[in-house]
Amino acid sequence: MSNNYRALWLRVIHQAIIDSCEPIDVSEGNDETVKRQSRAWIFGSNGNFRNLCKDLAEVNPAEVRAAARRIIDHYETYGEFPSGFHAYFTDIVPGRPDSGNGPEPHVAEVER
Repeated sequence: MSNNYRALWLRVIHQAIIDSCEPIDVSEGNDETVKRQSRAWIFGSNGNFRNLCKDLAEVNPAEVRAAARRIIDHYETYGEFPSGFHAYFTDIVPGRPDSGNGPEPHVAEVER
């Protein structure tokens, strides 16, 4: 799979984790449903998330779920995302113009 498609699916996962944390803007007619649906998608038994991780984003779904749990816990405790969270999803795909020059971080390393 091309790096562009992989990057797209990684960004889908990234957005789902953000949606699982951040308060919803009720002025736009949204409610907590988005947060609940995002968490259900990430942590539920539905095979969609697992297949997307494995086949499209090429990451280990169990590791992503564990990292997502740590990220959500951190956000709920401190009101902010842990350092490295957003960079992980930018730097993970090698060969992209906006990727870092260092080695790819491992999902399990995104926890603080």
